[in-house]
Amino acid sequence: EAYRAVWEYFPPEQTSENLYHSRLAKKRLAKLYRDKNQIDKAIALYKELAAIGSQDKEFAAIGHLGLANIYAGQSRPEAVQALSAAAAIISTMEIDRRDDVLNTLDAPLREQ
Repeated sequence: EAYRAVWEYFPPEQTSENLYHSRLAKKRLAKLYRDKNQIDKAIALYKELAAIGSQDKEFAAIGHLGLANIYAGQSRPEAVQALSAAAAIISTMEIDRRDDVLNTLDAPLREQ
């Protein structure tokens, strides 16, 4: 898996650029896992991103939104909690970054 190689060969703790690209790779790998119906792997990566918290609001929000997509697709009540956590983070973000983050959310959830 090429995405996994990003954080293995470019350790995130070495530079801020490595950190950014490792988070971006995790975001993309989580989406790939979800698309391939490897839901447990996707959930693990989205939880890792969500746990970033205020260190990187964009990736934390993406983690919560990814979880919301999965949980909503499974009709799980955790979807509401994930959306609420994402909304709290997004409300503190720069306005110009919000649309990019919200694009992570599946269309049916965005339209609600």
